[in-house]
Amino acid sequence: MKKKHVVILTIFISGLFLFINTILKTPIGKYISYNILFDNALTTEEILWLQNSDDLIYGADENSPPLMFIDEETSQYSGFTIDYINALSIEIGKEIKTKSYIWDVALDKLAKGETDICDMFPSEERAKLYDFSEPIYTLKSIIMTSSSNLLINHFEDLEEKTVAIPKGDYGIEFLNEKLTKIRFIYTNNVEDAIKEVLAGNADAALGDEPVAAYYVKKHKLFDNIRIMEDVVYESEVVLAVTKGNTILLNIINKSISNLENKQVISQIQQKWFGISDALRIIRFSEKIFVIISVFLIILLISSYISYRWNRSLKSQVDFRTKELRVSREKLRITFDSITDFIFVMNNDNKVDDVNLSFIDYIDKDRDSVIGKDIGDYFSEKVCCEIKELLKNTFDTQSNRVKEIIYENKIYDAKTFLLKKNSLELNKVILMIEDITNERIIEKQILHSTKMAAIGQLAAGVAHEIRNPLGLIRNYSYFIEEKIDQSDDTIKKAIKVIGESVEKTSNIIDNLLNFSRIFDEKYEETNIRQFVEKIVHLGKSVFEKSNIRYCIECDTNLKFVINKESFKHIIINLIGNAIDAMPDGGEIHLNVYKNDKYFIFICKDTGVGIERENLDFIFNPFYTKKISGKGTGLGLYIVYNEINKFGGEIFVTSELGKGSVFTIQIPLKPV
Repeated sequence: MKKKHVVILTIFISGLFLFINTILKTPIGKYISYNILFDNALTTEEILWLQNSDDLIYGADENSPPLMFIDEETSQYSGFTIDYINALSIEIGKEIKTKSYIWDVALDKLAKGETDICDMFPSEERAKLYDFSEPIYTLKSIIMTSSSNLLINHFEDLEEKTVAIPKGDYGIEFLNEKLTKIRFIYTNNVEDAIKEVLAGNADAALGDEPVAAYYVKKHKLFDNIRIMEDVVYESEVVLAVTKGNTILLNIINKSISNLENKQVISQIQQKWFGISDALRIIRFSEKIFVIISVFLIILLISSYISYRWNRSLKSQVDFRTKELRVSREKLRITFDSITDFIFVMNNDNKVDDVNLSFIDYIDKDRDSVIGKDIGDYFSEKVCCEIKELLKNTFDTQSNRVKEIIYENKIYDAKTFLLKKNSLELNKVILMIEDITNERIIEKQILHSTKMAAIGQLAAGVAHEIRNPLGLIRNYSYFIEEKIDQSDDTIKKAIKVIGESVEKTSNIIDNLLNFSRIFDEKYEETNIRQFVEKIVHLGKSVFEKSNIRYCIECDTNLKFVINKESFKHIIINLIGNAIDAMPDGGEIHLNVYKNDKYFIFICKDTGVGIERENLDFIFNPFYTKKISGKGTGLGLYIVYNEINKFGGEIFVTSELGKGSVFTIQIPLKPV
């Protein structure tokens, strides 16, 4: 899930804890979350504080039985709260001494720091003077009136009435917030407040439920005092410390948590009230409400998690679907951009899919082709060959290649089994490529190579003939000077000899002109594409000779050059390399340029050239190849064409390891 979803979920869970904390507390009033979130072990600082401090003093209300009172028989402090303070003292490991005061004096002593601990109801007003611990139990405050007073049944009925209440009691603050006109008679304790009611000085008295019940029972006032069923308030009792005493507060909170875990409060309540939860009564309906509320919150959180999870899954599915759609569209664009005809065929010779090139070629829409027989779009002869090719592919489960000739066109038909991992899709990709132009270019290159060889041969022969022809001409002139010019027969013979020499000389000039390449056009050329095109034409030769090739050239490398001349250079170098590797090997072509030169390197892994023969390899008609394999003119042509460019060629070779021809041609401006 995303970060914002985690935050929302955290808020939900926190809300659940807060709800449980507010409604459902442990028997002694301790918040559930405190046990989970805090470590109860005392820190080193807290331990040192306890060791260096004096005994702690618990300042209590002097007369609030059964919570706290002085036992008349033992003259010792006793009561529910005293037992709890004693248990707290043992848990802390520090003696807590009890001192009793009138309630408002006890509060004042704590505020001044003369005592350390006091139990009370927390309030905003008291929070200005004290810091409060976690709750330890819950108390109810009730209203008491005389049995004859039937006008007061709720605390709102105390408006404009006189109420007796212990001085400093939280009820004073509570009633002042709820009512506008109320009079108070301040007493030292609840017992004195009841006496004010019995004396008729007060309309009602306010006090803690267990304390009020104790005095009613002690003085047998059941017929004289009426206790209201509706409580004034029910609030948590905490232990308060002097404002700012953070270390002691932390120690007390940890000890309260530990006492809760030991169920000490339940044991104390059992002792004083005979039941384990006298100070906190949870009605059955309240329990049902809590259970249903918690269940609904959990259900809400579960529903939200499920909703976010499903939405996340849907988002991922939508994203993946979009990716697949984009991928499929890219594949379709690639499929349709290929100029060859491509079909997806099933084993019934039906077309399952076809690319745009074929659709444009037949000028029909794609839907009209899909599902049709492949034979509907080709001649019977071509159709038979294609179907035979498809059948062989399905039968042998291997890719096939077949060359088909139709109407002066040459087609290369290839099949590829359509597979996905080990899954057979029972479909075949049929690719039909028109290779007519390539075959023509191959023949042209072959013819051009042969003509170049013949031209070089003619040039060599012409040079050889021109030498004796020059002698004939010179001696003819000499004879013409010495003989008798009056003899017509001799004169005619001399003339025929001169004319024949001239005619032969013209023939030699023509032969020499034939041996030259006349295309002097220079143009900027993409070398990578140019070299790849030439190499591709010899692909079948490479395959047949088991020769691999590698072209290392930047795709954007351009150079101003005579393409016809450079073509002859590449063809002859590659041809020599092929002849030097009868058992197969590798040709590596590396093309690049620097600030001054264009550099072409042809490296083979052939038989190599003897060191003593390196000086002769560029001579015409020099060859070490067997008869019928070479004329000795290939490197001679290369050498001459490089000279025309003003460049140089270098060669290194090692027997058994191959040869490296490096051509260096000066850069020509665009």
